[in-house]
Amino acid sequence: MTRSVRLLAVLAATLAVGAALAAGAAANHSAKGHISVGPTGANGPGDVFYDATSGDGSRVFFDTDDQLVGADTDAGFDLYERRGGTTTLLSTGPTGGNGAFDIFFAAISHDGTRAFFETDEKLTAGDTDSAFDVYERAGGTTTLVSTGPAGGNGPDDVIFHAVSRDGTRVFFETTERLVAGDTDSEADVYERSGGTTTRVSTGPAGGNGAFFVAFGGISDDGTRVFFETDERLVTGDTDAFYDVYERAGGATTLLSTGPAGGNGNFDAGYRANSADGTRVFFHTPEALVGTDTDAHTDVYQRAGGATTLLSTGPAGGNGALPAAFEGSSADGQRVFLSTNESLTAGDTDTRRDIYARAGGTTELVSSGPAGGNGAFDADFMGASLDGSSAYFRTEEPLVATDTDTGCAVGQGPECRDVYEYAGGATALVSTGPAGGNGAFDASFAAVSLDGERVFFDTRESLTAGDTDSSIDVYERFNGATTLISTGPAGGNGAFSAFLFPDGLSDDGTRAFFDTRESLMASDTDTSFDLYVADVAGYPRPRAATPFRASLVVAYAQCTAPNRTHAPPLAFGSCNPPAQTSAQATVGTPDAFGGTANFIGFIRFRVAPGAAGPPEDSDVKIDLSLSDVRCRPTGASCGSANSAGPADYTGELRTRFEVRLTDRFNGATASGGTDAGTTQEFPFEWSFPCAQTGSTSSGSSCSHLTTAKSIVPGSVLDTKRANWQMGPLRVFDGGPDGDADTTAGDTLFATQGIFVP
Repeated sequence: MTRSVRLLAVLAATLAVGAALAAGAAANHSAKGHISVGPTGANGPGDVFYDATSGDGSRVFFDTDDQLVGADTDAGFDLYERRGGTTTLLSTGPTGGNGAFDIFFAAISHDGTRAFFETDEKLTAGDTDSAFDVYERAGGTTTLVSTGPAGGNGPDDVIFHAVSRDGTRVFFETTERLVAGDTDSEADVYERSGGTTTRVSTGPAGGNGAFFVAFGGISDDGTRVFFETDERLVTGDTDAFYDVYERAGGATTLLSTGPAGGNGNFDAGYRANSADGTRVFFHTPEALVGTDTDAHTDVYQRAGGATTLLSTGPAGGNGALPAAFEGSSADGQRVFLSTNESLTAGDTDTRRDIYARAGGTTELVSSGPAGGNGAFDADFMGASLDGSSAYFRTEEPLVATDTDTGCAVGQGPECRDVYEYAGGATALVSTGPAGGNGAFDASFAAVSLDGERVFFDTRESLTAGDTDSSIDVYERFNGATTLISTGPAGGNGAFSAFLFPDGLSDDGTRAFFDTRESLMASDTDTSFDLYVADVAGYPRPRAATPFRASLVVAYAQCTAPNRTHAPPLAFGSCNPPAQTSAQATVGTPDAFGGTANFIGFIRFRVAPGAAGPPEDSDVKIDLSLSDVRCRPTGASCGSANSAGPADYTGELRTRFEVRLTDRFNGATASGGTDAGTTQEFPFEWSFPCAQTGSTSSGSSCSHLTTAKSIVPGSVLDTKRANWQMGPLRVFDGGPDGDADTTAGDTLFATQGIFVP
């Protein structure tokens, strides 16, 4: 998944020094919301089940048999969306929606604008069968997905499998023949995109035999599809066992093969793929490369037509022990696997350990300064998007602060703890200021994409606010533990709370959990309800770039009036007006009888980069002033100008102050990820003016630069920021024209408008 930075430039007329927010002020999920509510219900006897959230957490999807809106009149389970305080029924259509049928949630697009579900109810006129079909709900319209030119209304159920990140490509499975090329009675994988249905599970050498097909996965954009089958779809597949295939661009490719094998009497199983689909991971006991000499299951990668053995290391890889794929970074370059075999010298036990494989190097993950080779297994739980942080669970104490050693296997509760491994260091996650070493198990729940916020659940009271013995949801962030599953009306009753693996916004600032306990006054039932724990951040505009401010000549404030302005602006005024710059001016037809050619502006344009190295996000700054001339007393003057004063040839210097509010606040060397506001800091730089050679216009003074060139580190990938900027001012270069090192510079231009 890709990340982009949103830097928002906002103009402020004046600036005042403001106190910076405390580092932890917005770090925890202090704001709570009751999600499973609607205008006609919220406290019925039905349970509510979380389904999904959009990447930014603004759209939440759940299903319930409670009737939350007036349009829902049945007692079956329906799909709802909660967005901006509004609850919307999604599982409805022009020909149905209130029959005695349940719906089953399938998926959403990443932005949540498209939702997919399954039901055997007929919601559109094109659905005339009583079997399960896949539907899409988008923009208030319900569309039948599981159909094709040769079928779609037979007595065959449809099984949803996946949707592309943008929701435009949908993949499902059915035994019904939806296209003319499908002539068998076995299940096939289909794609629906742009109103067209295409069969995926086919190839130049087969596709209509009596063979089973198992869907594997897709790339984020849906252009690459992976599946397993024991049918021979290409001529290079000569065995009768399961193989892994890819379908892309109308071509089918055999993946589970290698220079040393691929057609033996062994099954191969798809495990995962990178986000772009260029790296595919599978396992098989067959030796596909020469370095694999054992007969046990190994983990392989297929990329760029090459097959690579991953489950190996400097101390092993060919023993009589299988290996299993566990996960990978989004780009597929860092892979996690588990095995009881010792792959590195530091692993001296015979229990299951977690390893990371990257760049041809194998690294032991499930170890720490206080342990790692005891008689305990480790279970992989998850990883950050870039794979730099890995999370696992084990009963073994790996750090000195983990002292619950009385909970070994067979001695009561398992007392497993959640650990993080990052940068070669192991840290205990499932701990807190009030506990962490009691006879309680801890379970990993979810992690934000950047790995900064980790969520887990346990019965143990880790903070003073947790006084019950039920399962609660906790967050570990910036070295602090926060109780999530609480609210203004409850949190310590005899009820458990559960956060789902995908129950987070991408950045983890919105966490969704289920509980029967009433945490807010709006919840008066004892059924499962859906809640959100929200980090109190800051309001942010979504369309404040590019930002352009016009410049006008600066005039001195009137402090000693000698005239009165005309009504209705009957204020004191000074005559004649006095420009503040002693060195520079602009052409005016009033004074010189020519044409005014002065155009001044400063423009800011956000240039989002890609998440991860290199640090390529920036703000481009374009500053331009034309027809800049010398004051009669100015010293830095070029040749005379027939339309007025000579061209100004000194330097100019621009300056403005920034009050920055962003998500990179904190005392740590690398910054935190909570919201905070800085004290004002200056942006200023000098630039030259050049004569134009024109007889009707003065010098041209322009400069193109970037924020990071002026203040290094001022813009960072994925660190969303709000820039509040004070008056944009341009100063002359003083008597010697040098705007950098000498004194005497005076204000020449400032932001404003001209009224003709």
